[in-house]
This record gives sequence, structure tokens and C-alpha cells, in this order.
Amino acid sequence: MTESALPLSAQPGRQRLPVFQRLRRSLGRPAPRISGPQAHYNRPLWRRLIPGKGTLIALTLLFAALSIRIVDPAPVENFRVKTFDLYQNLSPRPVGNHPVAIIDLDEKSLSEFGQWPWPRTLVAKLIDKLGAAGVLVVGFDTIFAEYDRLSPAKMADELPMLDAKERATLKKLPSNESIMAKAMGQTRTVLGQAGLETPLPKGRAETMIRSPVRAMAGGDPRRFLPSYKSLLPNVLELEAAAAGHGIFSLGAERDGKVRRVPLLVRIGDQIWPTLAVEMLRAAYGDNTLITRRNAAGMESVQLQIRRELGSGHFVVPTD
Repeated sequence: MTESALPLSAQPGRQRLPVFQRLRRSLGRPAPRISGPQAHYNRPLWRRLIPGKGTLIALTLLFAALSIRIVDPAPVENFRVKTFDLYQNLSPRPVGNHPVAIIDLDEKSLSEFGQWPWPRTLVAKLIDKLGAAGVLVVGFDTIFAEYDRLSPAKMADELPMLDAKERATLKKLPSNESIMAKAMGQTRTVLGQAGLETPLPKGRAETMIRSPVRAMAGGDPRRFLPSYKSLLPNVLELEAAAAGHGIFSLGAERDGKVRRVPLLVRIGDQIWPTLAVEMLRAAYGDNTLITRRNAAGMESVQLQIRRELGSGHFVVPTD
């Protein structure tokens, strides 16, 4: 039998100590040193919760990066947008054969038809010609905020050389706005509107048109949208005759370039579509636009296809 197998009292030279003496001796011994991964779990809890130097450095760098991104100072924004421009130059978006035509009122047009604004009767002829060419919808990225000063009734009040009979004859003629509204009734026309950073001037009437955004999927998207204090509409006759109304106000970057165009904007507490979305709705859709958002922000805008064009939905993603 080995020595360890013998009872303690039977081992030569060994005496069994009392219980209290053995306990006092064991408490006085230093704890064995443990190295390796298990050493972390043998430390007190409060020491284990304190991160190490590497973790503190990583957290500091992360916090600094997030702070810079939130503040977005000018040097960081310039670097970000210039990087975006570089990517666009290296791999530009392919040009497709889209059924969209842009009519530019250039210097040649102004030299032929005169300075802008043109008479509303001339704009009505333009709408009629586009309708005869088979366009689905016409959109104006300008605002007809004032009545045409060349309307017959306006001319009757402004020309002092006219006699009473001539003035009465002119005032009986239809206004230029009514002629343009008639043309708009023959061809779907979307009028542009502008978002203002200030309230409307005194005496300026607000629009009576209701926004086509009438349903929200996934939550309220208002806090993710560009916002304006007020909306500058067109004159009442044209507003009523239009097939749609779209905001064309844009926000530029610090360098003055426009790189992003919103689909929706916020005017006060209302959500309004921008010009391109409203032209799609007027051409193909019904009377309602649906916003769809997720936790990160706006996801898409959805419109329902008119029955005569088929069933289903048309989805425009925000990115």
C-alpha cells in the first residue's frame, strides 16, 4: 500500500491537525496563479466589466467616426460628394430609350416667340400640338402664379387710348387662362409648384387641391422628407384644370450641384409628390399614391395602375 493510500493518522511523521488550524492555514495561503483564457473569469466582476485598452481605442474611433458623419462638416461632405462624382464618371448610368421628351425654351425659342412669360394662349397652342403628337402627359417645371397681363380684360384696363365700347368688347372675350385651361382639359397636364422656406405673402391664396398621397405603409414618413413651410401654387383656373400638381423645388449640395431629387416632400403637415412622380401618376395611375417606409427611411412610392391600362401596382423605389 502506498503512503497516500494510508489514513493520515497511520502515515509516519504526519499528525492530523485540528479543524480550525487547517482552515486558518488554508485561508492564509495565496490563491494559485492561473494564466490563459481562464484568468479573465477568475477576476472580480467589476474588473471584468472594464474594457481593455484595445477595446477603448476601438470605441473611441467608432464614436469619433459617427460624430463626424452626423455633423458632416464641409471637408467631409466635399470628399463624399467628389467620391460619388468619381464613381459616376467611372461607371455612369446607361442611357436607355425612354419615352420622355424635354422641350427646352432656349434662346432660339425666345428670339422667335418673345420673352418669357409667354401669353397663356401661346402655351395653350403648345399643349395642343403635344396632344396631337400623342403624348400621354405634359409637365411644366414652371409656375403660372400670376394672371396673364396680356388677357383681353387686363389689356382693357391698361390701355388708356381705348374708348368705353372697345373696353367692353375686350372684357367679353375669354381670358387667356380659360383658353389654356381648355387645352389642359384635352391633354393631361401636370403643373409645377414650389416649396417655400417662408410663409406665403399676404393676400396670396393657398391651393385648394388635395394631395394625392393618401395612404402610408410601414409608418409615417414625414420625418424623412425634405420640408418646406408653404407651397406656391398656380392661379386657380389652371390649378383646377390640371391633371396633377408636382413640386419641383430642389436642394443643392455645398458646391451648388444637384445630385439627389426627392420623390416626396413635406409642406407643413402634408405630403406632396414631386413633378416626376405626379407625371407618372397622371399618365398611368389612379388618384392615390401610397408611401412605403422601413426603419431606415423611405423605401418606395407606389401607385395603382388605372383599370383601362391593366391591373396591378407601379412601384418607384427611392434609391
